Amino acid sequence: MGRLLGGLLAAFVLTFWVTSTAHAAEIPPTAECQATFKTLLDAAIKTDPGTKKQGKRALRKLTQDLEDAGCISDAEPLFRKVAVMPFSDECVDAATRAQAVFAPQTKRLKALTKPYQTKVVRPYLHRMFALTNRISRLHKQGPSRELTIAKRELRRLNKQFRVKSQKFYSQVRSEVSLNPYGTILIFWEFYSRRCISDAEAKGPVAKVLRNNTGLILFSIFSIDPGDGYGNSSSKQPAAGALLPAGMTP
Repeated sequence: MGRLLGGLLAAFVLTFWVTSTAHAAEIPPTAECQATFKTLLDAAIKTDPGTKKQGKRALRKLTQDLEDAGCISDAEPLFRKVAVMPFSDECVDAATRAQAVFAPQTKRLKALTKPYQTKVVRPYLHRMFALTNRISRLHKQGPSRELTIAKRELRRLNKQFRVKSQKFYSQVRSEVSLNPYGTILIFWEFYSRRCISDAEAKGPVAKVLRNNTGLILFSIFSIDPGDGYGNSSSKQPAAGALLPAGMTP
């Protein structure tokens, strides 16, 4: 899962990609769906895919199982790039419901995470956006040594951020009582409804993500192969399994 984890953070920060509301999954997700997600995720982690291709295959099966269980609206946008409509009625509804769930949790986290946001997250975001913009420009020019170097630097930046974040979250996890599985399911439902992608940063859902960055990152780092709150012997969090396909830098 380490290979997938490296790209998850980039995917989240860059995410600023809608199905019919007749089949839209609930926001907030039901307790049954949260339990289903945890069970499926734990099973996917145990397979421990060793390559990017195997990881994408595991992600596809996981998301399809969630769609079959009615816990996300559509699996396809989570493993394939699709057209997005960030201002659709479905996305406006998703943003309103998600903000109602996220707001009180984010408020509880802010007091604890203020130093982390200032010293770790903001510098990371600043450098992340600069690098991703550079990579995007270089991609249009075709393969080059500069592009390879920029991608390598982005991977190194993600790794450094991951190490710092895991250290911080391990310190505050015991002080905050949250359900990361519910948070991540909402994040996935944003993709499922085609409200967000790795290429667009607009619309009401994008605003919700910006307003609750700390909460979502906390949830990502809280999920681990044990009970989801760090109570296992594994050194590698399960968060990498949450990465939509095509978003590993």
